[in-house]
Order: sequence, then structure tokens, then C-alpha cells
Amino acid sequence: MMKKTAIPILVLAVFFLICLQSGCKHHQEEAQGRLTSQSGCKIFIAQSVAAIWPPDEEECLHYRFAANVLHLEQQNAAFNCCPGKITAVIAVNDRVITVREKEQEAGCGCTCLYDLELEIVNLEPGAYRIVIDEPYLGGQPPLDCAIALEEGSRGDCCLDRSGIPWQAAGKAGK
Repeated sequence: MMKKTAIPILVLAVFFLICLQSGCKHHQEEAQGRLTSQSGCKIFIAQSVAAIWPPDEEECLHYRFAANVLHLEQQNAAFNCCPGKITAVIAVNDRVITVREKEQEAGCGCTCLYDLELEIVNLEPGAYRIVIDEPYLGGQPPLDCAIALEEGSRGDCCLDRSGIPWQAAGKAGK
């Protein structure tokens, strides 16, 4: 009786050790995001450009997804004219991507529109919600987009904005 129960226990123990060494299931690395680039203040750029898309009264998020990497282009994000370093903390929890944007300082007495590029690596395909929290919304809702990601997908999400700097930038470019 002892030999009959010892063999299955030994087999299970060996399987457990192999599993520990190699990983019992496919391990997906955690999704990680970062800010990859930013434009300069667009109010000054807009004065020399006849037609701008999207209009300065809109904030837009353009996305493309390939090889488990989500590329984001945010147009018309509001920051101080002298922000120092702009940073973004990106978290992915329960299919919600949260981007919290900050500036190092409010060095001038004005605000500007900027374009930002972000990327998130190790992201599995599927349905997500992206929420972008930025410092100068003045009571307006954050940019909040529902997206469906599959290999090669792309799209955009835009939100009308009012107040400074969005309305001021629109007038400067006209």
C-alpha cells in the first residue's frame, strides 16, 4: 500500500519542482507606460500656421496598437507656458489605463497647449478605457476614451474644450 501512494506523490513533487523552475503558466510581463516626447508651446507655433487639426478648441487622443505596444498621441494638452519637465505616470488596472500628467513648475503666468506622445508596452489586446488627468482642466471632465485594441488597430477620441488656453489658442491661430 505504501509503494502505491508513494509513486503518485513522487510524480506530483517532480511536476511541482519543474513547474516552479519553468513557470506553470505563461507569464505576461506587466504593462508599463512612459511619456516619449512633447512639443513646445503651440500658441506660438499656431501664430505661424494657417490650418491646424484638430482645432485648438478640441483635445484629441490618437492611438495605434501593434505587437502589444499602444502608441498614444495627445493633442492640445494644457500646461503652463514654462512647465519645466512634463511627466506622466501611467497605470493599467482592470482594463482602465490612467495617465496622470504633471509639470515640474508653473514658471510663468500663462498656459499653453502641447502635444504629447506616450507608449505603453506589454499590453494585451482587448477593450480598455483610457482616462487622462491633466493639471489645467478647470472643472472640465478629463479626456476619457473607450478603445478596443487588436493587432493593427488605430483610432482617435476627441473632446471639446472651453476656456483658457483652448479658446485663447484658437484665436491666436486665426
